[in-house]
Amino acid sequence: MQTKSSASNSRVRQFVTDKAAATSFYIEGMLAGHLPFDELQIFIWDTLEEWHQLHIDSHYVCEREKVMWHLFHLLERWPESALRGNVFLRKQLQDGCSFLKQEGPMLSQCLGVRP
Repeated sequence: MQTKSSASNSRVRQFVTDKAAATSFYIEGMLAGHLPFDELQIFIWDTLEEWHQLHIDSHYVCEREKVMWHLFHLLERWPESALRGNVFLRKQLQDGCSFLKQEGPMLSQCLGVRP
């Protein structure tokens, strides 16, 4: 029998798995100039709306989830010109995408917090 907490953790894992690939796709497309920044922002807001509909009561946050929220924070905090032009921000986004796709190491100094 699955407890409420384990069911919540399962929903979080599935959500993060689903959104990690999409997050990488949108960020990489924006950085390459193939995807308008506005579409990336729509994806972020849609994802946040889906997250809030899950009503998560779990406190466990895995590294992949932390990186995803960290990237969302960067994308909401900085204007498009900074995200495209600032070497440090671009590297954070690129490295974060690599980690989400399980192709790179965990970001150092990642402060991903749930919304």
